[in-house]
Amino acid sequence: MYINNFLLTLGLASSIAPASAFFRMSCPGTLTRQRLDPIVNPGKVSGHVHAISGGSGFSPQMTFQQARAAKCSSCEIKEDMSNYWTPQLYAKAKNGTFFQVPVAGGEGMTVYYLWVFIAQTRQQHMLT
Repeated sequence: MYINNFLLTLGLASSIAPASAFFRMSCPGTLTRQRLDPIVNPGKVSGHVHAISGGSGFSPQMTFQQARAAKCSSCEIKEDMSNYWTPQLYAKAKNGTFFQVPVAGGEGMTVYYLWVFIAQTRQQHMLT
């Protein structure tokens, strides 16, 4: 009897404890490299180049509906029509020209979602 109550209490306590979750997927292909950022600079030229992966619905002024209407994705989870972009890194060669810094492991990126629960302040943050 005591063991059953202990196990029940332990099970309930673990279900309400603060938790963190992590999810990642590979996006081995890059759609494009452009000076675009439809969130920060919708419809305008961005201040720097981005490497863009994900759904084919990406555009300078894309809407949620356009993203969902994408027909394909450069990411491994083909049902995910989201877009992901990162700044394109450049390095300066000895001759003064600039070149794109190669991505470790080849083309593309690894996308991650990290859900963090901060117990001290009871705030939840979504970091991507």
